[in-house]
Amino acid sequence: MCSDRIPLTTVIDAYESMGLTHEPVTARELSEELGCARRTAYKKLNELADRGDLQTKKVGARGRVWWRPADHDRTTAPATDTSESPSDGHKATPAASADSTKQTDHERSLSTLLGTLPGMVYRCQNERGWPMEFVSDGCYELTGYEPEALERGDVSYGADIVVDADRTDLWTEVQTAIDDQEQCVVTYRIETATGNVRWVRERIRGVFTNTGEVEALEGIIIDITDHKEREQELWQHQEYTDAVVDAIDDIFYILDESGEIHRWNQSLCEVTGYSTDEIESMHALEFFAEDAHDKITDGIHEGFETGSTQVEVDLVTKGGDQIPFEFVASTLEDPDGNRMLAGVGRDITDQKERERDLERTERQFEAAFNNPSSFMGLLDPDGTVRRINQAALEFAGIDEKIVRGEKFWETPWFTHSEEVQAELRDGITRAANGEYVRAEIPHQSSDGDVAVIDAMLEPVRDDGDVVAIVPSGHDITEQKEYEQRLEAQNERLEGFASMLAHELRNPVTIGQIYVHQLTADADEEALEHITEAFDRIEDMIDVMLVVARSEEAVGERSPVDLAEVARASWATVDAPDATLEVTIDKTVQADETYMQHVFRNLFENAVTHGSPTVTVSVGRLPTGFYVADDGSGIPAADRDAVFDAGFTTAAEQGGTGMGLAFIQELAGVYGWDCAVTESAAGGARFEFTDVAFDTADQSNPQ
Repeated sequence: MCSDRIPLTTVIDAYESMGLTHEPVTARELSEELGCARRTAYKKLNELADRGDLQTKKVGARGRVWWRPADHDRTTAPATDTSESPSDGHKATPAASADSTKQTDHERSLSTLLGTLPGMVYRCQNERGWPMEFVSDGCYELTGYEPEALERGDVSYGADIVVDADRTDLWTEVQTAIDDQEQCVVTYRIETATGNVRWVRERIRGVFTNTGEVEALEGIIIDITDHKEREQELWQHQEYTDAVVDAIDDIFYILDESGEIHRWNQSLCEVTGYSTDEIESMHALEFFAEDAHDKITDGIHEGFETGSTQVEVDLVTKGGDQIPFEFVASTLEDPDGNRMLAGVGRDITDQKERERDLERTERQFEAAFNNPSSFMGLLDPDGTVRRINQAALEFAGIDEKIVRGEKFWETPWFTHSEEVQAELRDGITRAANGEYVRAEIPHQSSDGDVAVIDAMLEPVRDDGDVVAIVPSGHDITEQKEYEQRLEAQNERLEGFASMLAHELRNPVTIGQIYVHQLTADADEEALEHITEAFDRIEDMIDVMLVVARSEEAVGERSPVDLAEVARASWATVDAPDATLEVTIDKTVQADETYMQHVFRNLFENAVTHGSPTVTVSVGRLPTGFYVADDGSGIPAADRDAVFDAGFTTAAEQGGTGMGLAFIQELAGVYGWDCAVTESAAGGARFEFTDVAFDTADQSNPQ
């Protein structure tokens, strides 16, 4: 029987004749029973699964099994009360009242009968813990507990025997079946009285009253540990062999003489785009174009006749792509003694491509040469010119014939400088050894002007060997000129800042001297304001120099105690009602004067933007320190801008917008990271990280 027109009833009969009941069956096993092709059996099994007559699941990487669900079973679970347990295994009506003595005799007879059955027969309440009303003698052999212990409630089947991890799923499955007034078969684990874990399979049905209420549950529990262990061993072996086969990058396959595919690895799915389920029902010829079928068929026949075969043919993917493949196979026998053809398919695209590699490279360069904004060429590893693009030729005003075959460093682009020629020659030697070379090289144009080119020499490899060098470049003359103008501008700015600082320091110093020489009867408050003004100007000079000259403005560094300099800076801040809290005891290498500027700026910001009673804290971070306050804080949208020179929200109070710019610049000079965030009290918190402390940690990071 080998036709696709096999009736589904015939398939069901064949399944039942195999004596498997609810055990899983494979397409191959059923095809042998029916005497048809495995693909036909596979399709019929799927049709039965679609109708609900069978259930199916995927097993391992490529296997699939089918089985008959429990609700199609024609037998029923054992019942302890025949009047309440009809043979159809579905709804039951309550038993009529009976004499208690007769009931006892009935249970004793039933217990004797059920004691001959494998496993444990029971009747229990539908409650968590499954309180037992009756347990057969098989209980002891299965669980290690006496039946009476479960019936008395000394041992709870659900709480003491069912493994904790399986209890929820067991309850859920049973309740679902009870709600549908159906039987169910469940598999789970139990722990015996001696602590051993066993796998069991339980068949359960409900006993219902006339009103549909659940009166009790009846069922039988059978030990399937050996079956599970054998099954696990089989799966492990299957998974191992699947892993070995899948580890092969090439396609692996096993065919029978008709071309049916019995096994394959994941590479076949990845290359062709077909899923495992699709391949399950495909013939080997379906992976090739029709005009190649004779070649494949001949190759299969040759393999079975001679013991081996080799075929080169295009493999057709699900999307219609054709990939050149080489298939090599040899015959072997499967465990049943059937001759099979096992082999591998290797993608030979690269092999074909290598034959056209040089031609493809030339075409790619032709496209690249059409870019008028780049200079590009192709050299032999020794620097001999093979191709130069039009943009480079026009720059020098020459024809390609003049430079083709010449050494690249001897072409007109470089003859204006022997130093450039030597540098280029060295770069080509390095590129020929596999190094990617990049440098700024001056090129001479046709009118004698010299342009600065960002030049690259990139080696081209074939099988690890450098077979060519690609020179390319971009004209960065304008960029270099801009950098030079910017550098000159910065130098002028630094010079102006130094001159201005010098010109300001002299009158400030003179003013400070005269202030100290004023008579004792001078207005003390006025003197204090004048002194503070001169100090402020001096601070601004220091800030301006750091912002303008960066690291050059910072002099020698010495150990600075952060706690001491913070307290000293706080003493200069006019905030009698404010509070400073210092919880850090660390020393850093820095300029003490500049560190005083840092703390004073942050303290004054806290007082200006907070309240007269603001609390400012200086504390330790895992890799630095922070200055935080409990004021109004800085809006998230302004936290990056506050470090920009000139940014201020306190211009009316004399703010210049230079203080925080100075702080960030100084932090950068010292290699610190500086950021602003929100403090725990909702105010501002300035954090300095990546700070190298001089001494061991003596304070707790916060």
